[in-house]
Amino acid sequence: MADNTSPDVTFWETIDHLGGIWAIIGVVVALTVFYVALIEFMIPRGRISQAERAKSQRTKLMRAARENVKSQRLVD
Repeated sequence: MADNTSPDVTFWETIDHLGGIWAIIGVVVALTVFYVALIEFMIPRGRISQAERAKSQRTKLMRAARENVKSQRLVD
């Protein structure tokens, strides 16, 4: 029968298997840079462009309401 006990593998052996401490540090730094870029640049730009699209749509609807023109809707 097979022995169901796990082999004795230490934490540092696992780190060495994954590429060493410098590889782990590099991954952590890369993930940190990506996170900062995501929070500082990518998400706010998406929200700004979304707000601009909503504002232009709202302006079109207000202009149409003032001119008593029915808004155009697609019919199935």
